[in-house]
Amino acid sequence: MKLKRPDCETCPVRTLSIFECVDKVHLSEISRTKGFSAYKKGEVIFREGQPALGIYILHSGSVKITKTGVMGREQIVTFAKVGEIMGYQPMFLEEEYDISAVTLESSTICFIHRDKIFKLIEEDKDFAYKFIKTALETTKKVTEIVSSLSQKTVRSRVAESILIINQEFGEDDNGFIQTSLSREDLSAMIGTSSESYIRTLKEFKDDGLISTKGKLIKIEKLGELTQIAEIYNYL
Repeated sequence: MKLKRPDCETCPVRTLSIFECVDKVHLSEISRTKGFSAYKKGEVIFREGQPALGIYILHSGSVKITKTGVMGREQIVTFAKVGEIMGYQPMFLEEEYDISAVTLESSTICFIHRDKIFKLIEEDKDFAYKFIKTALETTKKVTEIVSSLSQKTVRSRVAESILIINQEFGEDDNGFIQTSLSREDLSAMIGTSSESYIRTLKEFKDDGLISTKGKLIKIEKLGELTQIAEIYNYL
């Protein structure tokens, strides 16, 4: 069955994205020429080393942005939520991707070629401003998180990672964080082994700071967990 490409003008995701302010004429052209694909959980959207030919927008689902670190280990640098753009920096620099994007669940993705983006930036000052502002905010957020996590103990990093995913994915009706991230993903996020991460989670659970149900985590004592994480103002 062929996947139906959503119309940008009527798409509810547009209000969550940098295309919110774009006029009907440009939206029509983008809608007509964009790519639209469905991905299963764990599929790669783009990979480090591939040429950056445009930007990707998350239409549904969730995505982790990763980078290969020391000894070839994957590190999660951030997450993409619905409406957010991915892969913009190397596109502007005309370089290859220095990050990878991998789905955390079944997701749909829009792709817009860089020629269309550059044309829109030239012709629409409001879009250009919103694009630059969004890109700088994302870069600042990632830089602050990476810098903060690199200076903390494993215990503080684990606590902070729980607070980060709670902010990124939210909670269900029972208070559990709405993500199916594996313990391997979470340990990759803070640059430690999965064994160390699991051991620290057990300590938090024994101390009553969190509770768990399978892969799901629920924060029981937010104040104490925040103190352990030594949280800065980006959360």
